[in-house]
Amino acid sequence: MMVSTNPKYKSFVAPLFLVFLLSSSSWVDSSSLEESFLQCLNENSQFSVPYSSFCAPNNATFNALLQSTAQNLRLLKVMGESFPELSLTRKDCIETSWIKSVLYIAGYPSGTPPEVLLQGKSTFKNYFKAKSDFVKNPIPETGLEGLWKRLFEDEGPLMIWNPYGGMMGKISETEIPFPHRRGVLFKIQYLTTWQKVEENQDKHLQWIKKLYNYMTPYVSQLPREAYVNYRDLDLGINKNSNTSYIESIGWGTRYFKENFGRLLRVKTKVDPDNFFRHEQSIPPIPTSEALRSFGSSKRGFD
Repeated sequence: MMVSTNPKYKSFVAPLFLVFLLSSSSWVDSSSLEESFLQCLNENSQFSVPYSSFCAPNNATFNALLQSTAQNLRLLKVMGESFPELSLTRKDCIETSWIKSVLYIAGYPSGTPPEVLLQGKSTFKNYFKAKSDFVKNPIPETGLEGLWKRLFEDEGPLMIWNPYGGMMGKISETEIPFPHRRGVLFKIQYLTTWQKVEENQDKHLQWIKKLYNYMTPYVSQLPREAYVNYRDLDLGINKNSNTSYIESIGWGTRYFKENFGRLLRVKTKVDPDNFFRHEQSIPPIPTSEALRSFGSSKRGFD
């Protein structure tokens, strides 16, 4: 989200609660107000997880953030037209600085000083597994009903929907490495959480894999896109210090789509010895033949 540093602008954060998932037919127009952000979370958890300070168990929670002045709450008009079921009013909104809105959406208690962010410590104290998807077509009600049913099969599920569109869709998907642009309605993050290492983690891992498989017909295809900041090792990993550009296609094309070939060329030029690496880092291309297999474009990322 782009936020202006102009001091006259404030962030308005509105916590909203619903019992049922938002109908996808109301979710498709995510560009009504480009300076706004509306996030949907669903939690059916007995544990303390991020966002639990405003996310009630078995509920869908909507957080809206608008960059605006106190006299210009167009968010109310847009929400009234697009989501009248939420009955949002001015008294539901909190006027705050942008940095404090970051604390709020991250789940910190009210009154937490911004300096806590300098500690670099996560509020997420549980064990968890996460996966991600990008949705390009509205999910039918039957799909949502099946999704809702499966969320009750795990003891610590959390699902987050982040809308796209607006400025996100105006930038070409080849402009920078991040490719999930025009045509994406929203991004989903699925999580399962557990408290203790001795708990049956296999049960949670199997649950999230089944949920991920269930969502296959409703999300992006060829490739099934994923968000790189929700790193998912199920998509493949580099083995020890050895990296293979063939194996890296498994996660590279999902995270970066067609930009992955250009990133391979950049990596080969900048770090041919693969000094900088992790489980899903981009490897250098070993041969000129492999380089040509990804195209002859010389363009890099500015």
